[in-house]
Amino acid sequence: MEKHTEQELIRRDSLQKLKELGINPYPADEYKATSTSTDLKKGFSIDIWNKLHLQIIFYGREYCTARGCDGRVCSICTEINKGRKSPIITNKA
Repeated sequence: MEKHTEQELIRRDSLQKLKELGINPYPADEYKATSTSTDLKKGFSIDIWNKLHLQIIFYGREYCTARGCDGRVCSICTEINKGRKSPIITNKA
């Protein structure tokens, strides 16, 4: 019989509870690739892309809160949306 650490048992229990509540414990599975990420992915091998994709996400999170940015707040969005005078309206969860 396989022995599990206390932490592993806690994680397995939490995972089971989420499943019982109908919550997907791995929401990244629901991620839909946009044409931008698909186009970017074509330029890299899968080994490099997996790490690079996470680096892009973490870089963006460091400089743009996404939920608190309307396209005119952070340095990334203001660079992409030069001259934007009105906010981008999105349905944020």
